[in-house]
Amino acid sequence: MAKKIYVGVNNIARNVSKMYVGVNGVARKIKKGYVGVNGVARLFLKALVSGFRFYSSSVVSLSYQIGWLDDYCHFGDKDWYIYTNSSYPATYICDIFNSALTRTNRMYALPNIGSTINTIEGINNDDYVYIRCSDTASPSSYTDNNVVLVDSNETQVNALSLYNHIYGSHARVGDKIVFVGGDAGSGPFSKVEYFDGTVKSDATSLSQTSYMGSGTSFRDKSYAVFAGGGLSRINFYDSTMTRILSQYSGHPYRGCCGSPLGDDYVLFGGGAIDTVGSSQQSQVIVCNKSGTTTQLTQLSSGSWRLRANDYENKTVIPLFESTVVNVYDDTLTKSSNLTTSGSGKGFKQVGQIGKYLSIPYGWSNTTIDLFTPIY
Repeated sequence: MAKKIYVGVNNIARNVSKMYVGVNGVARKIKKGYVGVNGVARLFLKALVSGFRFYSSSVVSLSYQIGWLDDYCHFGDKDWYIYTNSSYPATYICDIFNSALTRTNRMYALPNIGSTINTIEGINNDDYVYIRCSDTASPSSYTDNNVVLVDSNETQVNALSLYNHIYGSHARVGDKIVFVGGDAGSGPFSKVEYFDGTVKSDATSLSQTSYMGSGTSFRDKSYAVFAGGGLSRINFYDSTMTRILSQYSGHPYRGCCGSPLGDDYVLFGGGAIDTVGSSQQSQVIVCNKSGTTTQLTQLSSGSWRLRANDYENKTVIPLFESTVVNVYDDTLTKSSNLTTSGSGKGFKQVGQIGKYLSIPYGWSNTTIDLFTPIY
């Protein structure tokens, strides 16, 4: 299937990112181009997003106010926001949106949670959403942590045990889901575990302990990449779960964010020097698959407890308790800033609902700002 088209320039193949056609004597940009393959129209060009415009804060909303933490993932053809609410202390909540922006609410009880969910994370491969939870009953025991699997029918199908990676990191490599680091009450650790389907295995530990770091993957899921949280080096894991260390990252900060940036980079940004938010940072780096890091233009201000997400050729970073959203593109340029309709609180888990970029307000809110892409 031809997903990209190239043209020769000085004997070098150049990827075509924009195409135009003449309509009534005026050049019109082609937003989608198709070619016939075996009698079927196949998409070969989709125009790149050049920016975003605020659309609405009232079209969609969450079912309940977000408690402490939330997470986002795109599973199948739907967009999932996963979060907690103080009225349901031992339950995790999934608001699932389809492309028509219709919301389905799912609430699942956790079989081994004894008190209140302390942390919650969600990440998916092609088969399941893996939701990692921990409670506050006995965090130093390393035994109170749960991973639950939810399938494409939105049914919880399994509950699996895992080390207590409170404020650890997670990422995907191939079809494997990787959980690393954290602090369950007796200090940060470097343990690495991964799931291949429902089977859990250990992998080589991180190069250092990590707490409140960040994990992400390249778009093609060729590596799971971990940085920050005290790590002075970026740690790569390939599809065989072999650890590959890159050069010194210069980005050891806690509460940083990680995200793919275009096809060739992962980005890490922001954070603080400790676990209480001292000396919040504005540094942003990218790393390629060879482990080479590059400093980008800094965030608008020092910020931690960040989340970031990849929307086509952009990485979007809402700043902590701020209305400012920084946007980086795959030319390694800080391309624009957005403004949300409210500053919100805490982690703001940027995602996508339908064709729209989506940013919830954060703690104690149900509001979601939607932004429409500009081509």
